[in-house]
Amino acid sequence: MTMIRCCWSAHAACPSTGSQSAGESSRAIDRSSAATGELREELGLSVAREALRFELSTPYDFGQGEVRFFTARLPRASELVPNLEEIEERRWFTVSAALELPAFPATQLFLRYLSEQLERRSPSASRSNGNGFHLP
Repeated sequence: MTMIRCCWSAHAACPSTGSQSAGESSRAIDRSSAATGELREELGLSVAREALRFELSTPYDFGQGEVRFFTARLPRASELVPNLEEIEERRWFTVSAALELPAFPATQLFLRYLSEQLERRSPSASRSNGNGFHLP
């Protein structure tokens, strides 16, 4: 998985992030459209809305609202081009390595959730080839 450090909060790692403005619809189709827009804006990554899988929703760490987490499988050749105005750093991590990073509570909850889901799917799913990429 890829984790980023945002310019606005360089002390904590998180997956690509974004938000919906007040008044924007919270329908599932709009939430996934917002997520694909953030991936495009922050990482230069085009992901079809249908490729996203909603995983988890949890209260926002700083005030009202909620954080929604999605996952998507990407081809190995997917090139990420970080928006340097928003992204301080981007690196690939296994889920278990990402759990060791300083992160906000919502991100920690999401990473624990992913770790549990991967373990249920396959005990070997969290293996790494040493450079942060998951092995098939």
